[in-house]
Formats: sequence, structure tokens, C-alpha cells
Amino acid sequence: MKPPTPSTTWIHQVWPSRALGRRRDELLGSDVTALVGETAAHGDRTALAAALRAGVAHEATLTLTRRDGTPLRAEMRITPVRDADGAVTDWIAVVDDVSER
Repeated sequence: MKPPTPSTTWIHQVWPSRALGRRRDELLGSDVTALVGETAAHGDRTALAAALRAGVAHEATLTLTRRDGTPLRAEMRITPVRDADGAVTDWIAVVDDVSER
């Protein structure tokens, strides 16, 4: 299994700018938990880290912080990608803005 904090290898062209006020290149190569950041509740960060260590899918609604300091409610789903032997080789994370829900 890869380390519990895999790096971001792909991110949507527009989403980081529109949702977070960040450039795409700021997040590429960063620890995947950078998408969550320090402003998410401790329990949410802990649950995400535990799922990454265990190699299991996880879903949570988090409050992220945009570059300008305003909150963003986001739903994050992570899913492991496994090789033929069942080892985790990568992760897919989908983050949706749910602020208007």
C-alpha cells in the first residue's frame, strides 16, 4: 500500500480556481490532505487519515477554507485503486461544492 498521504497527480482544470481561489499547479504534487487543509474539523481529518491508512473508501462533508478565508462546504469521497494483487496503487478523490445544499 502507498503511504497514507499520497500526492495529487491530477486535478480538474477549473475547480481549484473557482472553488478555492487556488491555482491548479499549487495543488498538483501536494499531499492529498492539502485539499482538506488545516481548517477542517480534527475528527474529519482523523477519519480521512484512518481511511487512507486502512486502504478503504471514505466519504465526508467538510468545511474547507478558500484562499480569501471564506468557508466552503464540500463533500469529499475517496476510493482506493487496487492492482491485481489487491494492493492500493492510487486513490481517486472527488470533491464537490455543497455550499448551497
